[in-house]
Amino acid sequence: MTKKDSTKKNSQESKKKKTQQGGVMSGDKTMRRLIIGTLAAGGAFQLNGWQAQAHGNRSSHDLAALRSDLFMPSDYVAFRQQMTAPTAPETVALMRLYRDRANLGTRDGEKMASLQRDTRAFEDSLRLRETSRQAMLLVKAGKTDAAVAAIEGEGHPEKVAFEYLWTITDIVYLNQQGNDLTNENERELLAISKAAMAFNERTLKSLGAKDNTVLDEALMLRIAEIYHNIASYMIPDIGEMSDRALKMGYQAAKMGLETRQMMTSDQAKEIMIAKWTLARYEGLRGRTERATDLYNQSIREAEALKDEAGVAWGRFGLAELDARSRGNKIRRAEVAELADLPRGDSDDPRVELLRLAIDRLQ
Repeated sequence: MTKKDSTKKNSQESKKKKTQQGGVMSGDKTMRRLIIGTLAAGGAFQLNGWQAQAHGNRSSHDLAALRSDLFMPSDYVAFRQQMTAPTAPETVALMRLYRDRANLGTRDGEKMASLQRDTRAFEDSLRLRETSRQAMLLVKAGKTDAAVAAIEGEGHPEKVAFEYLWTITDIVYLNQQGNDLTNENERELLAISKAAMAFNERTLKSLGAKDNTVLDEALMLRIAEIYHNIASYMIPDIGEMSDRALKMGYQAAKMGLETRQMMTSDQAKEIMIAKWTLARYEGLRGRTERATDLYNQSIREAEALKDEAGVAWGRFGLAELDARSRGNKIRRAEVAELADLPRGDSDDPRVELLRLAIDRLQ
């Protein structure tokens, strides 16, 4: 074997090892819209700095210390339980399984496989929160009003927004094939998203009538996250996007940007991301000139923020828009140029998401 062959083999083995470990590596499949949507939303639903990475090569004694900047779809249940019910008995039991897997390492392959099966079986039993389960069943039965009542029965606006955010995300988590978002539960997603947007509209109207307090700003932040996530989730990786989904996603993208612009706290980065999201919808609607303008705005704002990842995402959006005008065929030179763009802090989750998006084009 020549030195060149040996180097190539080592590189391939290293790549294979990273893929098997999970984490930010997910083979050749696209990262689900769930990750892009919730991760980019920011604020109270910020995912940065959290990931249930209980892989065999980890030695931490607690899931709370198993941190990175991305979480994989398979970690969703653990993530949600930590965020919504960290002290609940079922959460404690699930964390114990993750901790046992982390502590075991690679010493006992048979026991590791058994722990992995136990973890997945337990997670399957927790896949839907009770509110989400109730809402899903009611919508499937044609009782959307009852589903909305189950969510909005929480009463307090902050709690209602919380329930809408997680119910929508739970529904999306079920819409998956591997790492890809499908449109299989589009009916349920549309029904709950429509109700969430009506709630958002009523709440924003009531907030607009007075000076905002810190708590009002926190509620507006949650509302902006709901809008952003709806816009992100409406675009499937597998299956056709319906006209209803396009219309609702577009409206959510518009309102997400408007909500960010209404807030008094610093939302410069979030506004830049919201413009990118809206630009994508304008492109899907065939409004190329408007989409181009929004992408360019997001690039200029990212440059002002010295946000290299934001600039790179803007360039990616323009390339994707150009490819759509030519039957979704992107020029090889453009792919190479995107791959060479500076992307800033390697710990920024958007950097890894962009790498995966570019890999999809190659």
